[in-house]
Amino acid sequence: MEDLHEITLDIKNYAAQHCGRSDFPVTLLGHSRGALAARCYIRKYDADISKLCLTGSQVHRFTGSPSRSDNIKKGLRVLKLLKAIEGKRSRSTLAKKLIMGVSYERKYRYEGLRNAQTNSEREAVIEHNNDPLCRFNFTLNGYEEMLRMAMLAYTGGYTPQNPDMPVRFFSVEDDPCTLSRRKFVEAMRLMKNIGYTDVRCRLYKGMRHDILHEKEKLRVYNDILRFIESDNNK
Repeated sequence: MEDLHEITLDIKNYAAQHCGRSDFPVTLLGHSRGALAARCYIRKYDADISKLCLTGSQVHRFTGSPSRSDNIKKGLRVLKLLKAIEGKRSRSTLAKKLIMGVSYERKYRYEGLRNAQTNSEREAVIEHNNDPLCRFNFTLNGYEEMLRMAMLAYTGGYTPQNPDMPVRFFSVEDDPCTLSRRKFVEAMRLMKNIGYTDVRCRLYKGMRHDILHEKEKLRVYNDILRFIESDNNK
């Protein structure tokens, strides 16, 4: 998170030097696992950003309820065992199935296409599957850091310095990566319980997890842009 904070400060310094504004507003946007990272970021540095935008918010199988960390700890113990057997830099297929979960793809298994949960357009999913940059599998260390981010994102310890910071969730009504609508609502409620007073969401029909690359992605971009540019945040 410290590296990301340095980037935020660099952006503000650039704005001060080239735009003549020391109070340049910064909106932090995180998608999917990036949304986890963004929520970890605001634990310490919410005072440095003006708005928070979370798209494709992800709830891992091991998180269970966002308010509990028991399942995350179980996942970390499994990873510790796999690291002892395979090595920390191993790209474990078993870890991918356990952490990412076949549950994400189960809903669309009838389509017979791997990663069908990412996009409603079959051609886009095929392109995604054929892109070597999209076939990356984390090391066991990578999965461990992912679970630790989930633990930080979904447990207490937040001390908001900027409680009036507007927070917006942009997601799909039945995104399998949120596991269920109830868990999505829990994730939003957690942000309110932490102390943020302006937390809302916009849900889209007919799209899948990767809403920033869907065929109707311009709707999403326009909604995000309106949120960023608005003064009343409605």
